[in-house]
Amino acid sequence: MKIFKSLFLVSLVILVSCAGSRRPVLQRVTDAGLLQQMLENKNFIFVAENVQPMRGSLRNLSSSYDLTLRNDSLISELPYFGQARRAPMNPSDISLRFTSKDFAYDLVQNKPGQWDINIKPEDFSGVRQLFLEVYDNGRARLNVNSLSRDPISFMGFITRNPDSRNQ
Repeated sequence: MKIFKSLFLVSLVILVSCAGSRRPVLQRVTDAGLLQQMLENKNFIFVAENVQPMRGSLRNLSSSYDLTLRNDSLISELPYFGQARRAPMNPSDISLRFTSKDFAYDLVQNKPGQWDINIKPEDFSGVRQLFLEVYDNGRARLNVNSLSRDPISFMGFITRNPDSRNQ
């Protein structure tokens, strides 16, 4: 009976692992014109590949973490590594996982081939500002500032939003 219980638990872990990995492979957008259109339409996904905590070294991310913009929604599925000045009431609130429907979005083409995006969520107090630098080769860097946590940076790329129908 003990063997069957162990096999069942192993099968369950494999099933859960496989179910979580069915996400489509996301490709970096390298066409500068399409990239600019996606940024202007606020319809794209930033996929984080590396993270740089303020008080730590660069880490590769093994799972898919991202920041999604869909016109009127900002969806953050990002991890957090760093020091907080205030402990969250709920221990599951440690990550940077939130959805915002009320946010300021300021896009500026800093120079040819580079865009700066300043995002300020108004309905989520855990993040003061998200600053995204995007380059015409699709590479991007995201800096996250908070009132109660150390800043953190993510490096990754911009991809199309698979849910978008107009791009």
